[in-house]
Amino acid sequence: MVTSKKVIYDGCLKQMQMVIEGIIERLLALIAAIIILSRIERVDQFFKKHPLTTVILAISFVALSFGLYGVQEDKNAATSTGGTISSSVTYPLVNVGNNHLQTDPTSGIIPFEADGFFDPIYVKLENGYIKVSATVRDEDGKYLAGITDNNWDTTIPPTILDKNFDKNAFEVVDSYKKVVLQVNFVGKYANISGIFYGRNGSAMVLSNGGMEIGPATLIIPDKTHNIIEPIFVYPSKNHLGERVKK
Repeated sequence: MVTSKKVIYDGCLKQMQMVIEGIIERLLALIAAIIILSRIERVDQFFKKHPLTTVILAISFVALSFGLYGVQEDKNAATSTGGTISSSVTYPLVNVGNNHLQTDPTSGIIPFEADGFFDPIYVKLENGYIKVSATVRDEDGKYLAGITDNNWDTTIPPTILDKNFDKNAFEVVDSYKKVVLQVNFVGKYANISGIFYGRNGSAMVLSNGGMEIGPATLIIPDKTHNIIEPIFVYPSKNHLGERVKK
């Protein structure tokens, strides 16, 4: 899946900024501890006189560092623009919207297209496990997000509002707060849903309600209406990987 150089550059800058913030937090914690100790007495004398307290402080600092590292990792994941999902089921039943495609050891690449007006959706079996490829754009043809052989990537806000994921699913929410792409490997199923804008003002919607193809203004009259039911809780920065409870 191809994204612009600017999107990749912006994503790298954000990742670097968050790493630097984590380092600064650790340094500030260390400096604060040293200042407190220096006010009590000389640091070297304190360490000699209070070995047990020194050990406790050292352990506390290490624990704080690991805690900050964990928080930093969560922040990095929540703001990442790429990742991978996987299916643990061999030869699953694929649901493209509510269209069922049965896979088996002889299945190859299954293209799902609609008269060539839309970016194709590909379902591929590799060593018996499903791999999905799909692309979503806005009504102006601007790239929003995609997945290629289960490796996903997105643009960054405000082009999209948010995205969420876990090891078996990936979901994208556009600037109108509606789900535009959802790939979910659950049980014996691989579920693929999305809103796909095509050429000449056309659109294709794949959801649990079925497949609709036609003029975008007709099948998506309200851009804020969530046609596809979200499987994740938002915002992802507070609910990374958390699924909607049913």
